[in-house]
Amino acid sequence: MSNFLTIALRNAGRGYRIIPLRGKDAFLKNWPELATTDEATIRSWAAKYPDANVGVCGGTDLAIVDTDRLSRLIEVCGPRWAEWSQTYSVSSGRRDRAHFYYLATEEVSAWGNKRWKEQGVDGNIFELKVKGALVVGEGSIHPDTGGVYAITQNLPLIPFPAELLALFKEHWSSQNPTGKRQWNLPVHDGEGRDDFLIQQAGKLRNIGASEGVIRAHLSDLNSDPAIMADPKSEEDLDRIARSAARYDVPAPAPIVLIGGRRPGETVDTALPIIETGAENTPDSWEPRLDLEPKDYIDLVALEITKGTPLPFSFARETLKMLMLAGALDPPILPWYKTLHMRQYVVLLSEEPGIGKGETWRRSIATLEKEGLLANNMYELIDGDGLGSPEYSVVRFGGEHKKPSTRPSEGRSGVTVQIVRPRNIVYYDEGKKLAQKDQASGSSGLVTMYTKLFDSNSHSTGSFKNGTAVVKHANVSLMLHFVREAFELTFAGTGVTADGFLSRCTFVVDYRSPLHGNWRIVNSASIAGLMQKVRECMERKSLEIHPDAEAARLAFVHEIRQWEPKFRSRLEFLFNQDLFARALFSTDGMLDRGTVERAGKWTRHQYETRTQVYPLDVSPDKREQMGHTLRNALLKHGRLTRSQLMKFGNVLRVGSGGYTIFAQVFAAMGLKEVGKTRKGASIYALPE
Repeated sequence: MSNFLTIALRNAGRGYRIIPLRGKDAFLKNWPELATTDEATIRSWAAKYPDANVGVCGGTDLAIVDTDRLSRLIEVCGPRWAEWSQTYSVSSGRRDRAHFYYLATEEVSAWGNKRWKEQGVDGNIFELKVKGALVVGEGSIHPDTGGVYAITQNLPLIPFPAELLALFKEHWSSQNPTGKRQWNLPVHDGEGRDDFLIQQAGKLRNIGASEGVIRAHLSDLNSDPAIMADPKSEEDLDRIARSAARYDVPAPAPIVLIGGRRPGETVDTALPIIETGAENTPDSWEPRLDLEPKDYIDLVALEITKGTPLPFSFARETLKMLMLAGALDPPILPWYKTLHMRQYVVLLSEEPGIGKGETWRRSIATLEKEGLLANNMYELIDGDGLGSPEYSVVRFGGEHKKPSTRPSEGRSGVTVQIVRPRNIVYYDEGKKLAQKDQASGSSGLVTMYTKLFDSNSHSTGSFKNGTAVVKHANVSLMLHFVREAFELTFAGTGVTADGFLSRCTFVVDYRSPLHGNWRIVNSASIAGLMQKVRECMERKSLEIHPDAEAARLAFVHEIRQWEPKFRSRLEFLFNQDLFARALFSTDGMLDRGTVERAGKWTRHQYETRTQVYPLDVSPDKREQMGHTLRNALLKHGRLTRSQLMKFGNVLRVGSGGYTIFAQVFAAMGLKEVGKTRKGASIYALPE
């Protein structure tokens, strides 16, 4: 157990700015600014944290070299190390590890915090720590070994050697030719977690993101085990977001062209803001979304519905599904490189005869007349003709194989032949999907479509005593329902929240008034518009206005505040709609206006879900997680967050993962009752 006051005053007396630590981590908010040599402040900390370790903070006056492989550092530096190392140094007693303290020069301060390690070898050869970084100070206790950090060379500090800095730059640049630090994900403790998150926060601030947006994004990164192996504390995330938000937003750079370059032009430098409503679910929900037709999808939909009772929204979403499916090699969005073009659309009406079927027929006839169906771009499949999942898998381009009585000779599975680029499945009566699903057994069509949306592949257990497998099925789905049939089909099936319906776009509309005869579609107008559509499908790049990304992030942050049951996968659908509006725009531009239109569409999707989602009596992941954590605490009394995560099985499929755990953990209002030896909080149920 360390004596914080004694150790802190001793280090501060050497002129080092100090901060209390739990183990090796600073826990005070905004700690780089709070670090001090002031005795009164140190005594006040000592009264609160008498057993804390002491951190020594780098800065414009102090640069510290932290090495985990001292022998390799000496080898790299050669004979000059004997000269360069003649300065104050500290070690925790662990083999081959040390801290060397230097007077910071302008050059080393300007270069900043850097780390160099060799590929495949644990430990940093050097980690240079200046402003915003710290080391554990002399006299502190190592949280893992219990060893005491001790002075190994009690020498005066020397200025950071210019030749040593040049050598560090040379080795660091050899692994970072772009001049930007790279991380191997996931990032572990000791691998620069702060620097990684600071870099991500800086990127967002540079495009105008607010503190709230930055904080939400950092939370997402921190909670993803594939990105952060050892999550930082909530206080650290607050500190990093607050620090990033203090910086002025740079003037917008020229418009970014994905896949090419555009000559510079003047842009609006105002910080983009998306207006967010005070409530996510308004008291009065209007099924029809009123947006002025803007892109080519809108214009084609308007042409085939104008002067008819057919709802424009039915045509718009039908055409969007077909046109996205026809974009065989679309541009890649820099923030969503895995965005796919598959869409599941549900058209709903209160009564039959509203025009769902006629809208579908007109949309297909438009594509057929303009030649888009003649080049095998689409395979139109009547859902009524699909039976079991096994047959469907084969219909989507997969194969089945009977088990052979001959030795397999190392072969397993099925060789998949992809014979169709895009499969468009259409159910004139959506309830038939559920009926066939129930008839096909426990792992039916709904399960199959759910997997196909996410992974684009599916395999079945047996098919004529064999196996059926498809990869790259490329299935888009159209379902037509009358509202009552929709309720009866899905009530109590457990397909809301994270289930099948969360992958669907919902369109609820009613018959438009008609005075006189139906208007005849203008063939010349359609031909001209569809030629533009073809050109849009072949676009290899999209132009992104500088303020579009900040506006998009602001809206993503809004989505993440909505009720989880109704917002599930809306972030993906928002990005998909945003992409469609940009791809099929008249100028190929993704700007703030595009984001605002996609945002309005997504809000309406959320509101529609709150109105049309059927009652779901299936077990809820949050309720299940809550029961599990509560029972664990009742049985064991006091547990750390990591222990609770293990009880919650966050890595098990179906648990809801870390996201559900974090939501339930926060909602339980647990009481912090102590700390582990490593500084982790211990929690108990509130009294």
